[in-house]
Amino acid sequence: MSINHRGYKMEDKTSNSVDWGYRLCLNDCDKFKKGDICYFIEEPAEVYSLTLEGERNYSKIESRDIKNHFARLKSNIYIDLYYETLQKRILRKPKKCCSIINTLFDFIEFDKAELRRIQSEIFPYILEIKDTELLYQFSTDIEYTLNTLIELYRQKDEIDFGLEITKASIIFKEINTYCVQLQANVEEEVGNFKKDKMNNIMEVHTTHIDSTITKLRELNQDYNNK
Repeated sequence: MSINHRGYKMEDKTSNSVDWGYRLCLNDCDKFKKGDICYFIEEPAEVYSLTLEGERNYSKIESRDIKNHFARLKSNIYIDLYYETLQKRILRKPKKCCSIINTLFDFIEFDKAELRRIQSEIFPYILEIKDTELLYQFSTDIEYTLNTLIELYRQKDEIDFGLEITKASIIFKEINTYCVQLQANVEEEVGNFKKDKMNNIMEVHTTHIDSTITKLRELNQDYNNK
């Protein structure tokens, strides 16, 4: 048993519980909008209390909604990116090698104001995409955009760095729109395939069961007629 910062008693968390602390809203849920930064304060019976950062107006959110609509707030983000390289070989032509690398982009050195903008205006559009393979085709754009933001931050006093965040956000919104739509179409096609497959299975099953019932009835009828 422990006590949180508002004086509530809390049971010790299990490995299946949602961690406490700051969370990032990935898509609209209850009163929270995509990009909102929230804080969890209590954990009674799989229903969680959370509030917008800087506010005290708490809402109750169920565990499944927490896991579907929120992610842990961090100052960095890992993204699986697609890379092509040429492998040199002795007396032979270079060989093209393809690889997927879990790439880190760290914004820990950013001031809080700029970091919060990165977290709320860029991160949600990446983290909302569950099928990370959809991001591979944008690997070059993603790497360039985020690495450039990190580099430009070091010259932020000489440029309009806020504008650079806005432009980067627009890029990731467009990537998100494309990927989420495609992701939904794939899920629909998979759902239809599973439905058609199950219908075929049930049709065969029903035919077999009906045939078995008919044979058993005929067997019993023949037995009773003896």
